[in-house]
Amino acid sequence: MPALALALAGTCAAADAAAEAPSADPGALNYEFGRGLRLGDSGFTLGGYATAEYRRNDGGPEQIKSSHASVFLWWEGLGRVKLFAEIDLLNAVGQQRDAAENEYGKPTDSRRISLERLYGDYTFSDALSLRGGKFLTPVGRWNQVHAAPLVWTTTAPMVTQTLFPRSLTGASLGGNLPLWGRAVGYSVYASNGKDWRTDRQEDPFAKVLGGRLVLPLGADWQLGLSAANYQLLSRHGEPQQLRGLDLYWSRGGMEFSAEWMLTRGTAVAGEEIEPEPNDGDADGTPPQPAASGDVSHGTRRSTRGGYAQGVLPLGGNLFAVARLDWLHDPRTITFVRQHLVGLAWRPNAGTSVKLEYVRPSQASSQTTQGIVASVSVLF
Repeated sequence: MPALALALAGTCAAADAAAEAPSADPGALNYEFGRGLRLGDSGFTLGGYATAEYRRNDGGPEQIKSSHASVFLWWEGLGRVKLFAEIDLLNAVGQQRDAAENEYGKPTDSRRISLERLYGDYTFSDALSLRGGKFLTPVGRWNQVHAAPLVWTTTAPMVTQTLFPRSLTGASLGGNLPLWGRAVGYSVYASNGKDWRTDRQEDPFAKVLGGRLVLPLGADWQLGLSAANYQLLSRHGEPQQLRGLDLYWSRGGMEFSAEWMLTRGTAVAGEEIEPEPNDGDADGTPPQPAASGDVSHGTRRSTRGGYAQGVLPLGGNLFAVARLDWLHDPRTITFVRQHLVGLAWRPNAGTSVKLEYVRPSQASSQTTQGIVASVSVLF
């Protein structure tokens, strides 16, 4: 991986130089590495992040690409009003021909510009804030902090890529309520499906109504609950439900996180579906597919998945990471497990270097098998 090593050396040198640069006059341009460029007294701040990836699939060719070049712009000119925008250039030097396709027939490695977020907040109090625009769907933990410099692995868990759209255009109410002597976070959101610049890689909401609670459990634990009733554009108005549970623990640099999600919907009458397979028995009996070719007449079906991830500090800003994630999707009649082991190095607050090996129980469009490495810089 000589190209990756050279890129890493140059990136880290630039990051260290930026971090040591003296602060400018508060009334002029003021840049702080990892926190963006403050544009004088205008209230605007410009930031972003960039990620370069190296992938070597088992039995396949090597690939080096720029997976993300994201720009943030936010404004805090008034005490109660905040505006935020994020535009992401994905796969700037990615594969353009003969690329693999996702389940919607779209190239998985195509170059494109994505409007990730564009919203405004009005804060009434700590207990109540109103948000309107395009924002990340408040489901689970990973989807809301998925920017490459902020997560421990380059490869995302399958469940965070498959079960629901990453963002929505609509409105939400949220805040922190003092209950039982602790601040309980909540969010209630809704959309009528009028998405702003839909990412062609995704199947967007036709409509959605959902909510999320975050419950502190002592000093180190958090429990999250997510629920939504929704329709997707590709499912012809089929009502669907999502239920999710997530857990987070952190102490002394160690970290554990887990998410579990279930979506349940009613298949469209006359649609041919595959029955759910037997996932195998505890005595080692392998999974057995059921007979196929049944025609749905309002049959309930569910997709479920989750992951559990642990992080252990090794010293010198180096961390060991291990994760097990799984996904059962009746549309593809598969129950897939994916194992990941890796290292993450965070030399400073704005730089993240990751190396991992991923191995699934079987290959699918949602899985990765082989070595994955990345360098991410938060500007």
